[in-house]
Amino acid sequence: MRRPSGEDSDGPDRSGTLLFSYNALASFPGGYGQVLLPIYMKQVGISAVLVGVLTTISLLATSILLIPFGILSDRYGRKMFLILGGVLTAASWAIMAFSTDIAYIGISRALVGTGAALMSAPFNAVLADISSDQDRTRVFSISSFVAQISSTGGALISGIPEILQARFEIDMFSSYRPLFLIAFLLSLGTAAVMLAFKEKKGERKEVVGFRFGSMRTILSFASTRALVGFGAGFVIPLFSLWFYLRFGVAGSVLGPLFAISNIMLALAYLASARLAAMVGSVNSLIICQGLAIALLVAIPESPNYAIVSVLYVTRNFLMNMSHPIETSFLMSIVRSKERASASAVAGAASSISRAVSPSLGGHFMSSVSLSLPFYITAVLYSASTILFYTFFKDVKIPGEMRRGLRLRLLRS
Repeated sequence: MRRPSGEDSDGPDRSGTLLFSYNALASFPGGYGQVLLPIYMKQVGISAVLVGVLTTISLLATSILLIPFGILSDRYGRKMFLILGGVLTAASWAIMAFSTDIAYIGISRALVGTGAALMSAPFNAVLADISSDQDRTRVFSISSFVAQISSTGGALISGIPEILQARFEIDMFSSYRPLFLIAFLLSLGTAAVMLAFKEKKGERKEVVGFRFGSMRTILSFASTRALVGFGAGFVIPLFSLWFYLRFGVAGSVLGPLFAISNIMLALAYLASARLAAMVGSVNSLIICQGLAIALLVAIPESPNYAIVSVLYVTRNFLMNMSHPIETSFLMSIVRSKERASASAVAGAASSISRAVSPSLGGHFMSSVSLSLPFYITAVLYSASTILFYTFFKDVKIPGEMRRGLRLRLLRS
């Protein structure tokens, strides 16, 4: 990582370590939350439709607040937004630890969505700020790798509630509480880490009278994210619920599966920078997403849990391998002072569309067909992939300029 102009004396290496640590602490509870929360809400008596609605509440809170928080963080500095995001996320887990009331769970989901809005765009921006054009994709890949390893650790402990219930004969709610409290403490830890982070000074005032210098580019990128977000909402946040309804498996079985998936994702993130260097960012995205869509369609057609597990892991590997490439790509095609705002617009486009579809996905799974959400998602993903290629097929980010010949050959 380079030392950007005006960087504090601690240097970019220390800054990168702090940001990677922040990402790791935030990702660990996400590893088991992804597995357990839909099942937990179902077990406390919430219907599949309402599970989707509660997921929508979280995503809607993120969607509404992402753009204003992104713009404000460009204006006033990103550090305080990252700290506040950690505090609100901690509060959301504290509520989950002490209440099963659906109203309080709804408040918890709104708080975690607000925390995500505070953290997402500023984090991408500060990570881009400490990297150069040449190593930006590598830095985002390492950050994603660290997050996935941490998330894997979280997924591996997803069976704790069942173990506690079986060995100590405690009630279902009490068996989940230790994990919720761990998430509370780790979320506070993210805020503590950011207190040690020294943000560059003297740049934020340039954003007075802020206007996007790259509005057309940002909106084109955001439109592809909107399609992906809308499609993902039908299935991705409800995957553990789908496994539960289709095969009757819960945390003790799904935890290891999600852990394996996360390990593969971590390896994919490390490989993503090399793939982008070999064939270019745009081509990498098209290849990975195209193959992932084919596997997504195959999942509901597969007859047993073993086959679906292999397809699930492979699909996740391919679809999410493109994430650090995509984020780095956006950070590279906009100006430095617009990065948090650009990330916020793209994130909001994804979140707003994603906020609508989980309730629809939950309805389809419970009342229409367990397979239908997969086909809808595949169609929307395909449309996004086609649009992305149409918009950006001729774009080369600065770090890839010297590899233009390879890019042209691949498209010939």
